Amino acid sequence: MSYLPESLFFPSTSLQGSDHTSPDGGTFTDESQIILERKEELLEIPPDEPEMLHSVLNKVPQSLNLDEVVAKAVALQERHPPETLRAWSKISRHSVLKTARHAKESAKQSLEDGAALFRKQEAELRSAELRQKAFKSLQEYRRPALTIGLAIFVGLVAWRMRYQMW
Repeated sequence: MSYLPESLFFPSTSLQGSDHTSPDGGTFTDESQIILERKEELLEIPPDEPEMLHSVLNKVPQSLNLDEVVAKAVALQERHPPETLRAWSKISRHSVLKTARHAKESAKQSLEDGAALFRKQEAELRSAELRQKAFKSLQEYRRPALTIGLAIFVGLVAWRMRYQMW
């Protein structure tokens, strides 16, 4: 079985001083490059079998040239830094993707800091989920809500007109 450094899966683990650091000394995600390397194999998995996809992604083939994958991942990150991607703005500022972006920043964080950031991100996710549910409910009940709203509006206008006539 192939050995992968812990830093590939835990961004807070620094690769500082190794040949696998990004130019700014920060950490990076090699998983995207591994997925690109195994693209054909992954596309053969039926979309209705997420468990199979998970199983395949959890097993890194021994034939995978880790040094080459890391070099390609660094090049990929240099060409497309996360900050330039459209989805980056939608990621919580409390996410590990943003708070542990660079090794020096990660080294300053304590376990308590990480737990606090996690709780904040969790609260943001819950809030976003509630907003989604509320929006869905509004969409679902928009006709009855408009009808009731219109009835109340007509009633208020009639009431106002009644007092203006006297």
